[in-house]
Amino acid sequence: MLQKQSPTPIFTPHENPYEPLSWIELRKTALIHNAAMYKKTTDGKNIAFVIKGNAYGHGIREIALLCEDIDDIDWLCTFTLSEALMLRSLGSSKPILVLGPLDAPIAHALGASIDVIVDNHEQAEQLNICARQENKKVGVHVKVDTGLSRRGVLPDQAMKLLMHVSSLSHLTLNGLCTHLVESYKEDASFTHHQLKQFNALIYQAREYGMAIPFIHATNTAGTTIFSHDEYNFFRIGIGLYGILPSQPTREKTRLRYPDFELEPVLQWKTVLTQIKDIPAHAYVSYDRTYQTYRPTRIGLLPIGYSDGYDIRLSNKGLVYIRGAYAPVLGRVGMNTTIIDLTTISQAQEKDEVTLIGSPFEIRADIVSSYAQCINVRELFTGIKGYIPRIVI
Repeated sequence: MLQKQSPTPIFTPHENPYEPLSWIELRKTALIHNAAMYKKTTDGKNIAFVIKGNAYGHGIREIALLCEDIDDIDWLCTFTLSEALMLRSLGSSKPILVLGPLDAPIAHALGASIDVIVDNHEQAEQLNICARQENKKVGVHVKVDTGLSRRGVLPDQAMKLLMHVSSLSHLTLNGLCTHLVESYKEDASFTHHQLKQFNALIYQAREYGMAIPFIHATNTAGTTIFSHDEYNFFRIGIGLYGILPSQPTREKTRLRYPDFELEPVLQWKTVLTQIKDIPAHAYVSYDRTYQTYRPTRIGLLPIGYSDGYDIRLSNKGLVYIRGAYAPVLGRVGMNTTIIDLTTISQAQEKDEVTLIGSPFEIRADIVSSYAQCINVRELFTGIKGYIPRIVI
C-alpha cells in the first residue's frame, strides 16, 4: 500500500519571507495628531476609536496596539466580541465597547473591561444569568433606535428597558447610546430629529434619578458639526484615520473649528516592477478600454483588484512616483495595474509607488471619488488583510 505523503508546504502572502510587493505604512504621528484634534473639539471628553472592519482596512491588531500609549484615545470599539477578546490576547488594555454580535462566550469578557450593547429584555436577562454564574458583573450600554432600523430599542420602549437593566443584579448600566443615519449630509433635518428623540430620553432618565456614566450619539461627522453638550463619549471612526466623510462635513467643521485639520494615517505603497515602451495606437490591458495616442512609456505595478485596488480606478486613478502623479491606463487587472510614465523620465524599476497616501491627488477621499465609491470607508476596507501593515 502506498504511504500517504504530507503535502509540500507553500507560502501564503502573509507568511511570505521575502520583500513584499505591496505594503501599508501607518503613521503614528498622524494618529496622535488626529486624536488631539478630536480631544480638543470635545472639551476633553471620552474618545472611542471605532476599529471594526479590520480598523477600516488599516489593520485591527496594529491600530489597537498603536493606541496603547496615545492618551487622547480613551476607548476602542469593535464589532464582535471575538475581536475584543483577540485584542486582549495581544495585550491591548484600553476599555472596549462591542458594537455588534456576541460571537464568543460572554464569560470570557467578564473582568476584562469589555462592555456590550443591549437592546432588548431577553438579551439583558441572558447576560445577567451568565454574569451571575461567574459571580461577576458585565457593563452594558443600552442602544436606542432613533431611525436607523438596525439594533436598538424603539424610543417609546427605551425607558422600560433602562429600568429593567438597572434592576438586574449582575449588569452595570454604563451607557446610553444611539447611532446617526446621515450626519455627513448637507440636509441635517433628520439628524436633528434623531437627536431630539435621544435627548428627550436622556432628560427622562435623569428625572428617574438614573446616573448613566456614558452618553453617546455622535460619529465622526456628528462630533464636529452638531452640538454635543449632553454627550461625554464620542464614537469616531474615519476621522481618526485622517479623513472627514463628506464635503458638507468638511465645510461645516471648518466653520465651527477653523483650525481643525486631520492627517491621513494610512499610506498604501507598492513597487515599480517593469518599464516598457509601446507605440502609438497600442491597446492597454483587458477589453481595450485605452489606446495610446503617442509613443508611450508604461510601468507595471504588481497590484490589482484581488489585493483591493479598486477596479473602478481603471482609466481614472492616479499614483505617486518620483514626486509626480502617473495616471492608471486601461483596466485594473487582478494582480497588475499599468501606469503612464511618459512624462516621468527619471522613473526606474524598483521605485516606490504610492497608491493611497498624503499627496493631495491620491488622498483616500480623492481616490474614492475617482472610483465613485459610496464613501471612503469602502475604499479602505477593500484592502486585503494579507498585505503587511507597518507602523512608521
